[in-house]
Amino acid sequence: MVIHGAPLARPKQVRVGPVSVTTDVFCRNVVITSDSFQNSTAPWVHRPDSMKQVLCVVHPETQSNPPVESSESGATQSTAAGSDQSIIDIGSDLVAWLDMGATNKVYDNTYTSSSVGGPLVYHIMNRSTAHSDLHLSAAYGAGLTLANLGNSVGCTRTGSWESFMDSMPFPYSFLSETYHLHTVIKLTDMGWTYLFDLDTNKTLMWGNPAVLSYLDASENKVSVGVQMLPNRAYLLSVARVSDGAGGYVFEYRVENLDDTAEAVQNVTTQTAGKDLTANPGAWRFGHASTHFDHIQGSFLYINGTDSTQAENARAWLRNQYGSTATETTNTEQTNSNQWYQLYDQRITEIDMNQPSKVQRSLTVRFEDHNGALLGPKDAVLHMEIDRN
Repeated sequence: MVIHGAPLARPKQVRVGPVSVTTDVFCRNVVITSDSFQNSTAPWVHRPDSMKQVLCVVHPETQSNPPVESSESGATQSTAAGSDQSIIDIGSDLVAWLDMGATNKVYDNTYTSSSVGGPLVYHIMNRSTAHSDLHLSAAYGAGLTLANLGNSVGCTRTGSWESFMDSMPFPYSFLSETYHLHTVIKLTDMGWTYLFDLDTNKTLMWGNPAVLSYLDASENKVSVGVQMLPNRAYLLSVARVSDGAGGYVFEYRVENLDDTAEAVQNVTTQTAGKDLTANPGAWRFGHASTHFDHIQGSFLYINGTDSTQAENARAWLRNQYGSTATETTNTEQTNSNQWYQLYDQRITEIDMNQPSKVQRSLTVRFEDHNGALLGPKDAVLHMEIDRN
C-alpha cells in the first residue's frame, strides 16, 4: 500500500499508533513493515526475498471475532477442538500461551521471527491477551536457538549447558491453587535435564537413565516413574488438583506424539510441590546450574480443572505438531462473511538518522503472524511526524 501526500520535509521522529486492522482471516498478530524510513532506528525482520523494516507489530489488546453471517436461516458456528479459537475462548483462565510457532519470539532485542537457524531467542511473548505482560527472557548464558519440532519449532540451548529463560515474578492474583499445564518436550539424550520451574511445580528428567520427576515442598526429587525416550516428542500435561483432605497432588499425563500406538501414561503423585504464596517466584524454562538438554515446545498454563479446556489445549498442541487445525461448522453454510479486528493502542517511536531524506510518500506492507503478505479489509494507522 502506497500513501501519497504533501512533502513531509525531513522527518526527525515518526510515531506510529494506535493501530486497528480488520482482516477476513484469523491473525495472532499483524506486522506492519515499510521501506520508507530506511535511514532510521526502526528494527529489521528477515523475509525470504529481502530484509523488511518494521514500523510496528499489532499485538491485539482488543480482538473482535463477530459471528459468521450466513444466508441459511438458523445456521450457527461451532469451534473445532484444538483450534486457535478454542484456546482464545478459555478467556482469563488462560494464564500462559507461549506459542513457539508464532512470530512472538524476539531476537537480539530487535525483531521477531520463527525460522530455524536464525538469530538467538532472547524473549518469548505471551499470546494470552488476558495476561499479555507475561514474557520469558534469557536470564543466564546465551540465548536459545530454534529447532524443528514436528511441523512447528521449539527452543533449545546453543552452547551453554545451563541456559534458561526467566519470567518476572507473578502477582498472586494471576494464579489459582488448582491449574493444568500442557507442553511438548523432546529429549536429546538419556541424561538429566531441567524442564520447567513454575514455583509450585518444578519438573525435570532425573537419574541415570533419567525419568520424569518433580521437586516436593522440601525440594526433594520425587520420581513420577515415567521414562521418555530421546528423539521422540511427548505431550506432557501436569495438573495440580485437590487431594480431598486440604492438600494437593499432581496428575501427570505423558503421550508419545511419534508413536500413537504407545499407551498414554497417567500417574497421580502422593505429594505436590511448594504452596502458592502471595509472592510466587519467577517462572523458568530450564534452571541455573542445571542441564538444558531438550527441545522445549509450545506451553499452555490454565487456571482451574476444566477437562474440556485441558483436552482443547492438548488437541491444539497435537495439531501444531502434526497438522493444522481446521474450523468446523454444525450445518452447511454459504456466503459466510467472518472478519477479525485487532486493536493495539501502543505507540512506537522511530528516530530518523540525520540528515534524513525528504519523504513524499509512505509505503506500508501488512503481514500475518507467519510473515505472509496480508490484504486487510480495513486499517487505521495513526502516525505523527516531527519535522526538522
